[in-house]
Formats: sequence, C-alpha cells, structure tokens
Amino acid sequence: MTVNAGNGAVLNIWEAKPDLARHPFEVYEVGLHHIAFNTDTREQVDDACELVKKLGARLLDGPGEFPYDPEGWYAVYFLGPDGLKFEVVHQPASVRRQREVMRLVEQAMKH
Repeated sequence: MTVNAGNGAVLNIWEAKPDLARHPFEVYEVGLHHIAFNTDTREQVDDACELVKKLGARLLDGPGEFPYDPEGWYAVYFLGPDGLKFEVVHQPASVRRQREVMRLVEQAMKH
C-alpha cells in the first residue's frame, strides 16, 4: 500500500485468490480497464517510456499526443507483466488545476 501524503491517495493491489490466480487480466472485461499515473511534464512521460522499454514491457502506444483533451494529453500506454494496462500521462490542464487547488488549500490553512 502506498499513501501519498500530499493528497491522501491510496492504492492497494492484492494477490488473486488461488482459484482466480490463473485467470489472466483482460482489459475489456467488466471491471478495471487500466491504471493511469499523471505527471507534471512531458519529459516524465518520455522517461517512463524509456524505463518501460528498458524493462522489456510491451509498449502499446505512444509516447505522443492523444485527442482526449483539447489542452493536451501526452501519454504512453503499456502492459505490465501480468497483462494489466498502464498509462503515464501529462495533462497540462490537470497540472494547472492541481496547482490552483493546492494554492487555495494553502491559503485557507493560513486563515
């Protein structure tokens, strides 16, 4: 379990029960589709892509711009060793919103 002290986000990943362990992950089954990690810069997406290649993971798409946000969506998609789909993405609009939220929180904490 990892807790991000900055925002309280928690991610738990559990080992499958023995009777389900042989069932491979399938992106398009009901349930989880993929896990995305946001970055502050495009360069961090590129760095993640290089690490994915170095580790020998299966690269699905990118890095590159995708048409999901008119303000920008620079991402790379790949599969983990168990077939789970991952995305590492830089969205400038999300970065701006996060900074604004943190500014407002800090401002409120001062009062």
